[in-house]
Amino acid sequence: MLDLKSKCHDDVFVNCKIEHFPGRKLLVVADAPIFKDPAWEAREKHVRTSKPQSTDNNPLERSINRARKRVHDIAALNEFKYFVTLTLDGKLIERDKPRVVSKKLKTNCKR
Repeated sequence: MLDLKSKCHDDVFVNCKIEHFPGRKLLVVADAPIFKDPAWEAREKHVRTSKPQSTDNNPLERSINRARKRVHDIAALNEFKYFVTLTLDGKLIERDKPRVVSKKLKTNCKR
């Protein structure tokens, strides 16, 4: 049995959190209490409210999902006036090397 009185706030995990973006809020709910938030109270029992989205424990897939979420969060937190999509010719530039692409892009932007 879980002794709630002995638990400190640093040990309290919850299964949901609210992410704040300009003009909107996003409620994130997990299948298990994985979010650390001292403002929530500990509970003895976890009640599953929905089916888990994925049971795949592939580290690469989890990493890709975290990266996608991070890009989405950055986009949601900023107001963009302009958006550019570039297509790079693999014969003219080593497009799989970010430093080479960044240097070439900075050079062309200065012109």
